[in-house]
Amino acid sequence: MKNDCVAIVLAGGEGKRFWPLQKSKSMFPFCGLPLLVYNLNRLKKTGITDVIVVIHSQDKEAFSALTVSGLSIRTVVQPDPNGMAGGVLAAASLLEGKACFTMNATDLVEEKLYEELASYIVGDSVVSVGKKVTEYFPGSYFVFEGKRVVGVVEKPGQGNEPSDVTGLVLIIFRTPKDLLNFY
Repeated sequence: MKNDCVAIVLAGGEGKRFWPLQKSKSMFPFCGLPLLVYNLNRLKKTGITDVIVVIHSQDKEAFSALTVSGLSIRTVVQPDPNGMAGGVLAAASLLEGKACFTMNATDLVEEKLYEELASYIVGDSVVSVGKKVTEYFPGSYFVFEGKRVVGVVEKPGQGNEPSDVTGLVLIIFRTPKDLLNFY
């Protein structure tokens, strides 16, 4: 059930590549709204209403007034901006045994992808979205055993990619244990 699910929204990066426009790229206004708000509205349409936004300590003020009608939003500071796994682990203690829908604050994807992925919440496994790439992308890469994803390697460096599939940050973890085993 969707009310037994917590969304973790990863917004804890330093935003170095987005400077001088803005430090927090997830709060950057795009057509009148911060990028993050577009994704929170997509998330809300799935029926998930409990949201944990993982932020960088420099962004506390920017996120202090974040509200989206119909969502319960909490923030947690990621101690070090050390990637996706660090963000997920920063929020892990707040999951209260619920399933977890993990997403990136700034990845704008088709709304239908959120709905389709949320339909897997009732399953017993980890479900993630990936994209096959033909050249190096400085993101996370899936590690496969046969056709099964068994892990993720973040920013392995060109030539060290464990596969040609990079992960989008749209992941369902049925239990917190699944989440911790994945990272």
